[in-house]
This record gives sequence, C-alpha cells and structure tokens, in this order.
Amino acid sequence: MPRKRLLPLFVCLAAAAAAQRPETFEDELFVREVELVFEAPELTLLHPFPPDEDDLLVIEDGFARPVIKAGSVDDPTTRTALRKEGFDVAPWNAVVWIDEALAEPETVFVATLALAQQASRLAQLGSVEVVVAGPEPEIETAATRETRRLEQVLADLAGKARVERDRASTRPREHSGVSSRPDTATLRRQLDRLLVHLAGKRDPGPRLLFLVADGFAVTPHESKVFETGTADPAAGERAAVIHDAARLLAAYGWVTVALPLRKEGPGEEHRGSSDVDRFRANTGNWGDTSNSVPPVMAPNRPRNSNLNWEGALRALVQPNLSPLRALTDATAGTLVAQDALLPSALEKLGERWHLYYQTQLPMDGQLRPVEVRLRNGTLLRSRRLVRSSTPEGLADARLRLLLAGERLPESLPLTVEPVAGGLKLTVAPFSSPDPVTPGPVRISLACEGAVRHETAPGIDAPEKEWSHTLATACPASSGVAILVEDLARERWRAVRID
Repeated sequence: MPRKRLLPLFVCLAAAAAAQRPETFEDELFVREVELVFEAPELTLLHPFPPDEDDLLVIEDGFARPVIKAGSVDDPTTRTALRKEGFDVAPWNAVVWIDEALAEPETVFVATLALAQQASRLAQLGSVEVVVAGPEPEIETAATRETRRLEQVLADLAGKARVERDRASTRPREHSGVSSRPDTATLRRQLDRLLVHLAGKRDPGPRLLFLVADGFAVTPHESKVFETGTADPAAGERAAVIHDAARLLAAYGWVTVALPLRKEGPGEEHRGSSDVDRFRANTGNWGDTSNSVPPVMAPNRPRNSNLNWEGALRALVQPNLSPLRALTDATAGTLVAQDALLPSALEKLGERWHLYYQTQLPMDGQLRPVEVRLRNGTLLRSRRLVRSSTPEGLADARLRLLLAGERLPESLPLTVEPVAGGLKLTVAPFSSPDPVTPGPVRISLACEGAVRHETAPGIDAPEKEWSHTLATACPASSGVAILVEDLARERWRAVRID
C-alpha cells in the first residue's frame, strides 16, 4: 500500500481507539475503622473460641465488611498486642447513671450499695463515672479507676437513698401506685438527658452503661414493641420513647446493664444439661461390659450462666421489666434484678470480645443495622445498630432540652442573625487539626412543636468562615430553636431564638 494511504488509515485507527477508551474518574475513598463489642458463644464442641479475625464476619447494612482485628476486652496482653499493631485499644468506659426520677428510693439504695461492694471489680473493668439525675444530671465523680473513691461515692449515695426510702415509707401511699409511673413527659425528658450526656466526647474504648431505673406497668401494645424491637404507632408515645432510646444507645455503642435491683436471693439454681452431658446420655453408661462410645471430655469447663438461677429467669418474663429489656436487648447488654447476681454479671462483662472492621459509610448520621457472625453462620450477640455521625434522634433530644430551658455544651462557634426571609448562620474559623471524612452540615429547626432537618454544604476548610442562609417563617413567639451540626467533626451548637 502506498505510504500516503497509510497515514490517513493510522489517523482513523487512533481516533477510533480514543473514542472507545473508557472514561475515567478520580475520587477519594474514605475508610474508617469501627469497633464492635460482642459476647462469646456458649462453649460447645461446634464453636471453638477464641476466634481470630478470619473466623468472624460483620454484616453492615446488608454488606459484608472486612474484620481487621479481634481480641478480648478484659485481657491486658491482648490490648498491648493490638496497640503495637496501631489499634487504639482501651478498657471499658463505664457510666453509672442513677435516675432518681425513674427509680424508687429502694432501687437506688440496693443498686448503689451493691455497686459499692463491687467497686474493685468496676475499677478493673475500666474508668467509671457516676452521675445522679435527680432529675437534672449531676456528676458525682468524674471518670476514675480509684477503687476507694468509687466505693466512697457509691456508699454515700446508698446512705442518702436509704434515708429517702425510710422517709418515703412513712408517707401515705397514693392510690395510683407506682404502676402509673412514669408519665410520657418525664420518661422522655430523663432519657433525653441520658442520651445527650452519653453522646459527649469520650475516651476511646468500649462503652458500658449501668442504668439504675425501675420498669413500669405496660399495655399489650407497649409490651409487643418492647419484646420485638419493632416500632408501632398504635403502642403510644412511651413505647416510641423507649424504642428510640434503645436505638440510640446501640448506635453509640453503650452496652447497657439495667439495674432495677432488689435485695433478695436469686432463687433456686437450675442446671441444664450441656452438649457433652446429652452426648453421654445418648451413647450409654460405659460400664465394664459396655460396647458404647467411650466418655468424651469437654475441652474446657462450661461457662456458668445467670440463666441457671430462678431470679434471672423471672426477670426475663416479668411484663413490667420489658421496657428495660428493650434497652438491654438492642445494646447486647443485660438486666440484673437481684443484687446477688451482680458479681456474676460483672464477670461476664469481662469476658466480652471486641473487633475492628472497616467501613466506607458516608458521614450522614443515619443508623444502619449491623450483626456479627462466625464463618459457620452462628450469630454472636452484639449491638444491632451503628452510626456514621450524629443521628437525627439525638439532634431532636438536644433541641427538646434547649426549649425546656436547660443549658447545653457547645463546640461550634456559631452565630445566628435574622435577615430578610430567614436566618443567616455563620460559623467562625476554628481549629481542627485531625483529618476527617468529609460530611455535610445538618441544620435542625424546632418550630411550633415540630423539628425540620435539612443539610447544607460541609465545612471543607475550618480555618475559613462558613455561612448559610436558612429560609424560615417561624414566629419567634412559638418557641424556636436551631441546631447546627458539623457532621464530619461532630461539632455542634444549639441556639434558642426568643
């Protein structure tokens, strides 16, 4: 072929190849590490423990996520090994929350006394903060691992509760009785205070909540919501309050130990047969002339269980404790109704495991389901939800407390000024040295009893001023509050507009 004819052919082929070349895009993929605490399965021949990361599977929002490390929460050797590999591992961060508006003086007395007697074990688990909500929360002692300090604070609280219990016993009883407590407003206000406090900045590590509160009489509709964990508008507001609180506690990783304690024995112990016991019973007595299978030795001593005790079993079926069971089920926690069972419950908490997995969820504040399984499909007990940033439910709680006149902490330099047709929101420059996954700014407006959420472009450069104009027609006389949250950094400020 002549040379002059080859040149146009090459040009055409090059143009065709360029047209077929796939278009490429460049984008950053932000990966974060999430910690989950889970309960080891009962020891059997089919489920050997401990596992490594290859034996575990995390399903987050329907997608399998890679597990990058697993270890025991209460094992110093494991924590040291994980730290050497770059993981931010810490012992438990515990909060003892004593809600005097939701608990009878007798409950407060028995619970604080029992906790004081276990102060040494509490300090072994990790740092412990003690808060009394009576009804507004006051920190009795900041997070500490000093056994004597914990013992003294809790014993003092037990003494005060005993005085209040004796004083209450001399008063005439109201005809309505305890069964009518608490009303919806009280329940919502107290749980709002609890959630806002727990959502504050915490040290890294697994989280543990000891909740001193009583249950209450429930309707059949409420009981169904509490036992199934499924929302039902027909169940009423109290059921919705408990359901929402359980979801938020789970999303923030607070393993909840409910303590509606009474000073009574755990009852009769019932020991069920283990897998090995059943195997032996089914294969003969191994006598001198028996040709049956020889005895099988268990690899380790079977773990004790609180469920062997009658008192623990009663607590699982009492209808008035179903609100507390709803809080513990969603968070993989436990309910302890007798003070004699508290030492065993603390021991089981020390046997928990935790893992780290990687996720690429956007920083949108949505709650997403999560579960932990062994590779053979066995479901392990863990919290049911995770979050990527501050959920809308917590924003609602903050706004309700602000409108009720309570002072809230703040971490965002926000100013709000009225302009034509709305409000101008300005965030002054602030320091944020740590790199973050990009996320939007969420603006929540409480107006005439309803809360509206919307998002605005995120704060890409905190060293520069950020502003946004929010259109609103709310009359100030109706009680207006606005909450601005930087979801990427979880900084926020709420402002009431009078």
